[in-house]
Formats: sequence, structure tokens, C-alpha cells
Amino acid sequence: GVSTFNSAATFKDDVTFTGAAANATWDKSANALVFNDHASIQVGTGTDLIIKHDGTHSYIQEGGTGQLKLDSSTLEIRNYANSNTMAKFVGDLQVELYYNNTKRLTTTNTGVDITDNLNVAGIATISGTHVDIADSIRHVGDSDTKIRFPAADTFTVETGGSERLRIASTGEVLIGTASTVANTKLRIEGNGTTLLRVGNSDDGIAGISLANTGSSNWALKNENAKL
Repeated sequence: GVSTFNSAATFKDDVTFTGAAANATWDKSANALVFNDHASIQVGTGTDLIIKHDGTHSYIQEGGTGQLKLDSSTLEIRNYANSNTMAKFVGDLQVELYYNNTKRLTTTNTGVDITDNLNVAGIATISGTHVDIADSIRHVGDSDTKIRFPAADTFTVETGGSERLRIASTGEVLIGTASTVANTKLRIEGNGTTLLRVGNSDDGIAGISLANTGSSNWALKNENAKL
């Protein structure tokens, strides 16, 4: 039946509220108000806020005209064992996201800081004026091919783990060496007989080469004879 109390009522033992499909119980020994599966807490004239458990999942549902707001100076989301932080929201400051209790992402007043690696599966579009990197741009699946910035005002290209091209801080372009020479804009060094070749792509034969002819002699020649 229905009981109506017009003044304060005191219950000194367990109290069960029986619903059509689910019950709620005040458990004296546990000091807890227990809502069984499918029993819900409903707040608001139009059931704007609902808190419930369906036997598998737990829900906080906000269906009103407003918003669901959580007000806190610092809000921290932790795992069930209360041993790992998953996310932290610090009032008027940063948001932090964690993986296995290790902070990986932090918002700042200028953007976002990411700890360790950022893997992008699609296209990354950067609308800023520049990209800052510490040292190198490396090809995926080919770790010994890089574009590097090994020193101030210096740019290098590496393939096969070896440096192939360098633009030094002096503006000198270096191939086969990392040493600059005064009053030089292009320096090419190597161990083979031919250091520089300019060819004709039409027939693959015509062209000129700067070659070592032996005994420290050099010649400027075409593919078949000296010029």
C-alpha cells in the first residue's frame, strides 16, 4: 500500500522501496542506499538527469535543455582500483591525458604538448608559419634515410646511413664531404674516377664529365673523349 508521513519519520533498520521492476534499499549495515539493476535516480521535473545501472553498464544521462556541468578546482579521472590517473582537468590551466598512468598529452596556453611519439594515419595539415623539430625527419620503414639539422644554420640529407649532401652555415654546398673551404660555394669529393657528370637524357650518351684520369690529373671530357 501507500504510506504517507506528514512529519519526520525515523527508520532504525533496513528499508526497501519496491518498484514495478526494480527496487532500492537502505542497507543499515552498509550505511548505503542501494539501487538495484535498472533502478534509477531521476532528477528534474522532466527527468532531466538520470543515473542508473542496467546490469552491465552504468549511465549518467543528461536529457534536459541545459548542460551537464561538473564544477571542480581540479577534476581527476582514475581507474577503479584508484591506482592510475587517466585524465586530469586543472582549473584555469591545463588538461592532461594519460596512458597507463604516464602523461602523454597536455594542453598549454599556446597549444598542445605531446610526450614521446605522435602517429598520424591520415594527412597532417599544419597551418602555422613553421614546424620546429629537434634534429631529423626520418622516412617510415627506412630509418637510415633522413633530412637532418645537425647544427645551427646547417642542413643535411642522409641515405643508407651516410651523409650525401650538406648545406653549411657559410652557404657552401658540400657533396661527399662535411668540411668547408674558404671562397667556395660548391665542393664535391669522392673516391671514384668521376665526380661530376652532366648528361643528355634524350640518348643517355651525350654529356660532359669531370673525371680523374690517374696520377692526380683531371680532365673535362664528354662520354667518349676529352674536350
